[in-house]
Amino acid sequence: MKPRLVRRAAAPALCAIIASFVAPGASAQPLPVTPDSGAPIRIWRPGAWNWEQATFLELAGDSLVLIRGCCGIDTVPMADVQSVAVINGRERRVSRVIGWAAMGAAVGAIGGIVYDRATCPKGNELCGIGLIILVPWTALGGAVIGGLLGSRKVDRWERIYPPDSAALMVVPKRGRVDISVALRL
Repeated sequence: MKPRLVRRAAAPALCAIIASFVAPGASAQPLPVTPDSGAPIRIWRPGAWNWEQATFLELAGDSLVLIRGCCGIDTVPMADVQSVAVINGRERRVSRVIGWAAMGAAVGAIGGIVYDRATCPKGNELCGIGLIILVPWTALGGAVIGGLLGSRKVDRWERIYPPDSAALMVVPKRGRVDISVALRL
C-alpha cells in the first residue's frame, strides 16, 4: 500500500478503535446491512440539501454512532435519517468521461475563438482562415484534457437504508437535483 493511502486509511481506523471504548454498545440493528466499523458512510436527513459524510463506528440502539472529522463522535437517531449509503467499490463511468470531454471541447473552442479575435488586427481578411484552423485544434485539445480529467475513478455508493426502494427522496446527482418517487405496495 502506498504511504499516502496508509495515512488516509489509518486515521479513521485509529479513531474508530479509540471511540469504541467510549461509545455505548449496540443493542438493536435498524439497518439491514451493517457496515464495518471505520467504513465511510453517507446519511441523508429530511430537509437537507446534500449527503452528510462521516465514518461509521457502530449501531447503538436505534442510533448510528458516527465519527466526524478526526475524532468527533456524533450519535444520530435513525428516526432523523431518511437514507443511508455505503461505498461499494470504485468505478469509471463512460458518461462522465464523455461529459467532461464535451465540456473540454466547448472550453477549447471558446478559447480558440477568443484568442483569434484578440490577436487578429482589424481589417485583416485572413482572420477567418485562422479561426477555421485554430478552433478545431483547441477544441480537440480541450476534449482530450477533459476526457482525461473525467476518467478518474469515483466511489460507487450503494443505498442500504431504507431496505425497500419505496421512498420519496430528493437526491443530488452529478450537480443537479432529481426527485424520485416510488409507491409502497
